[in-house]
Amino acid sequence: MTRYEKYNHILKSFQISKNSVFKAKDIVSFDSLEVQAGHFKLNSFFGEHGLLMANLTGQYPNVKIYTHGKRLKNTVLASTKINTAKK
Repeated sequence: MTRYEKYNHILKSFQISKNSVFKAKDIVSFDSLEVQAGHFKLNSFFGEHGLLMANLTGQYPNVKIYTHGKRLKNTVLASTKINTAKK
C-alpha cells in the first residue's frame, strides 16, 4: 500500500510544480482504494486467500457469503477498503 501513497505524493508534487495556479480540489489523487477477491466457490476458498490479501493491503479482509443463481449456489467474496493515511 505504500506504493499508492507514494503515487499520491509524487502526483501531487508534479502537478503543483507544473501548474503555478492550482486549486486543491483539482489535484488528481485518490482518497480510498477498495480491493476485492472473488467470487470463489466454498470448497475452493482457503485461508491462504485471506492471508495473501492481508499481506497486500495490511488489513484483514471482510469475508461475505453470497447465495445467487437459479440453483442457489454459495460463493465467497473477500474485500477490504483502504483509506489513505494523509488526507
